[in-house]
Amino acid sequence: MFRKKTNILIFMCLLIMTCLANASVAFAAGAGDQSGTPGVSGQKPLAYLGTVIVDGGKLDNATDAPLNPKLKVEFDKNVVNSLFWTNNSQCFSMKSSTNEAIPVNVTKVDDTVDFALRQFIFVQPVSPLKPGTSYKLIISPNVQAKNGVATLGGTTNGQGVTVAFKTQGVAVQQAPATTVTPAPKPATTVVSPASTPNTDNNGKTTSPNTATPSSVADSSKPSVADSQNQTTTPDSSANPKPNIDGQTTPASVAQSSNATKKGSGISATTWITILGAVLLVGWIAVEIIARKKRK
Repeated sequence: MFRKKTNILIFMCLLIMTCLANASVAFAAGAGDQSGTPGVSGQKPLAYLGTVIVDGGKLDNATDAPLNPKLKVEFDKNVVNSLFWTNNSQCFSMKSSTNEAIPVNVTKVDDTVDFALRQFIFVQPVSPLKPGTSYKLIISPNVQAKNGVATLGGTTNGQGVTVAFKTQGVAVQQAPATTVTPAPKPATTVVSPASTPNTDNNGKTTSPNTATPSSVADSSKPSVADSQNQTTTPDSSANPKPNIDGQTTPASVAQSSNATKKGSGISATTWITILGAVLLVGWIAVEIIARKKRK
């Protein structure tokens, strides 16, 4: 009886020791996953470990990065699983110091092909970068781990990660834009005709004729003095004419008297019209008389 009780006690002790050992192993494993990284209790947060240049050194604050670098971004958990790759592949971008977006290719090695590379994502610019220029790699806080719960924002205060670097070489200075000033147009000069000497009737030379073409062209027009002379010259018709009594009659009175004399005569057209009207009246009278006789 005593022996049975001893065996039961030993069995119970072994069972308790086994449970305590399993609990300590699980606690140690959990502490290892969460050691040094903040996060929600009971979850496994996703942490960024760094970015290096393939076949090169670290990218963080590098000043001699190649112009066409292939970057390897490392995390502490699986970020290439096919269930989350569509989301994770869109969480990487690159910009220049002037905030110009640089197209990049984001690739991975599937965890079913090489499980050891499940924590790495590769980023490479589509076109070579400019020498001596600053750039930054931007990693979104939405990168998600395979566990479906942890994101990069859980360990970065929701800000993601930005890695700054500069390419090797000397930056190409752009030449300043030059403005072309049109050449001034040459001044136009008016060449006046050469002056020709004038000679009088005796063959002596007088002062040269310096008339310009405009004055020659205008010589055909009457001058102001000529127009004044023409307007002030009295008309011969305005001269007084002697009348019948020997007294002078103004030209206007003479013209009105001539018009009166012309109006007193009867023209041939008027006589023909009167004669036609008389003949028409006579014919009508003859017709009326003839009809009365017939009745």
